[in-house]
Amino acid sequence: QEAATLNEVLERMADAFLALDCDWRFVYLNTRASDLLRTTKEDLLGRSIWDAFAAARGTAFDTELRKAMREQTPVSFEEYYPPLEMWASVQAFPSPTGLSVFLADITSLKRSEAALATNESQLRAMIDNSPNVIQMKDLEGTFIRVNDEFARLFGLPKDEIVGKSDRELLPPEEARDLEDNDATVREAAQPIQFE
Repeated sequence: QEAATLNEVLERMADAFLALDCDWRFVYLNTRASDLLRTTKEDLLGRSIWDAFAAARGTAFDTELRKAMREQTPVSFEEYYPPLEMWASVQAFPSPTGLSVFLADITSLKRSEAALATNESQLRAMIDNSPNVIQMKDLEGTFIRVNDEFARLFGLPKDEIVGKSDRELLPPEEARDLEDNDATVREAAQPIQFE
């Protein structure tokens, strides 16, 4: 009864779950695990993980899972597995009889992160290579990003501008004028052109 209930719980989980014995053999995996690993339970049960997934040798799967088993301490890591073209988030929990391993497919997340990083890099290059003076401030008026042309105009490195306000960089009257312009833009909540 208890084993049936546990099996039912493991089968309902969104994450893949598998259990390995001390000889690295599969002793259990839920349906999500067999789907994620693109194989059948029958093909894996009783087999060594290192035989079934030889490409995992020498990767974080190898080093981290062995560390968990050797040190009897939980591990958590992310790794790419080329044969399945999949990024996995892995949590492994050791016991004297083996390892309990949870896997989540994070391939879409990793692709989104890579696309975001590419877009950020392209945007940064466009801003920095623009002949126009470009600045970004937070709502308190603190510079959070300036381009190369802005830094050249002020005669300061970017890291000496970012984190400061107009009052810290300009004479008081000029700083007040720019702060007034910023306040007008915030209140209007739309682009405004100033001279």
